[in-house]
Amino acid sequence: MKILLPFFFSAFSLIFTLNAQEWQKFSFTDAGGVYCASTELNKPAGFSIGPYNPHNLFDRDPATAWVEGETGPGTGSYVCVGMGDSLQPYVFLANGYQKSHDLFLKNNRIRTLKVTLYLAFTDPLRETQAGFDVDAVAFPESRVIELKDTEGYQIIRVPFDAMEAGRFRDQMLREYVLSHKNALHQEKAYSWLKDFFFLKLEIADVYRGSKWDDTCLSDLLFGKKKELSFIPRNEKILTVRESENEGAIRVRTVPGNVYELLSVSNEEVRHGKTLSVAALSPDKQWAVIDIMQGGDGRDTEESYHLYYLPLLSEIPALQLYGMGEAIDFEEKNGRLYILFFDGEIPAEEVRNDMTTADNALFFHDAGMEALALLFSDAVRDHDTGAILSCMDDNYLQEQLVDFMENDTSAFLRDQFCGEPSSGGKYVCLPLQKVRVTGEPLLRMADPVRQVALTLTDGEKTITCRWTITENEGEGPEPVFGLVGGAG
Repeated sequence: MKILLPFFFSAFSLIFTLNAQEWQKFSFTDAGGVYCASTELNKPAGFSIGPYNPHNLFDRDPATAWVEGETGPGTGSYVCVGMGDSLQPYVFLANGYQKSHDLFLKNNRIRTLKVTLYLAFTDPLRETQAGFDVDAVAFPESRVIELKDTEGYQIIRVPFDAMEAGRFRDQMLREYVLSHKNALHQEKAYSWLKDFFFLKLEIADVYRGSKWDDTCLSDLLFGKKKELSFIPRNEKILTVRESENEGAIRVRTVPGNVYELLSVSNEEVRHGKTLSVAALSPDKQWAVIDIMQGGDGRDTEESYHLYYLPLLSEIPALQLYGMGEAIDFEEKNGRLYILFFDGEIPAEEVRNDMTTADNALFFHDAGMEALALLFSDAVRDHDTGAILSCMDDNYLQEQLVDFMENDTSAFLRDQFCGEPSSGGKYVCLPLQKVRVTGEPLLRMADPVRQVALTLTDGEKTITCRWTITENEGEGPEPVFGLVGGAG
């Protein structure tokens, strides 16, 4: 079934610009979104958030906007938007200042954007009062896209390939770790290394406003599907109803737009699965959906699901709050409560949990990968100090200090042992004769996580494995280390 949505699919020209592979520093703010910007109109002093701050890009409200603060149209000004640990396929963008049609026309709108994909590395030790600092490197090619001079949301396919970005990430992770190995060895700082992708969007050209020379952008949000995954705040929810065959729940807003909240296939409907609205909150921000399976002589199963309508998302209330399924809503003393089988929670509390989770940026935890790279590099260089710094501290205390009385040579003789690849007797290789062949391999399946290296002394080739441990450290995150060689 076709559902009308308030956006325009933006055709964009792909113009490629080669980027030098240089590390750059950026300072990100984490406040209702993860972002940085080169400029901002009427930016207040200190760490206050101004009226035209980039956080306005994430509020689903076209009445707010990021506005550049340069003299002239702001060509070359940019905003950076955190994407997370993987590429999102679509961007929903509201061009210009859409508080009103009049303000949309009086201010500049973006005609073309230079879009650059970056990979950023950070750790909790780089947190600042406003957010956190990163080292970042640009994807080899930038893109230039053209936006429509229209109100409403435009949808743009993110012009980068996810598989290529993944390969780029693996390459840059290795480069970053090995070029920062001295700092990462300190206090096992590799344990806390995190990375994420972000887009840098630079104003290349504008549609001129009739009165002011300020260039504006109202919203910029990511999505997994080519349809809005939220209801803009300037649209009032009018009704929430079942489809005629009870196979879908649809939300209609005052402008006449229709959003699909939930649906099942026609085949499932034929087999007795139906959807219905069990309860709708008085403010029309929440709904309890009844999912019925069975009927017509079959065993019937019924379950209730809580949805937050502005984000078109189900709340995993059973897992979050442990009060059973949501069943209804009630207003008491001016507050809305969500009623569960075993209790009640203020709707405001649940909404805050939901919006916080929706705005959260998911980092890629790179600590174990960094440990594997550092350890492989240390073995390749026969760097005893670096090898020991990768080992688990408790293991070092028990084996090296207590059992071997600080005899490092004896300790290392027990580390590089395994069964030859051609079969035969389990052997150990002396560190000074070891050569590493290939890259370290990570086995990440819980509960056993291991680093494996293939080693040779020129005559024998063996595979050695070390178990990754996770211990409480003095830093902000758990500390990783390696325990014992095993074939």
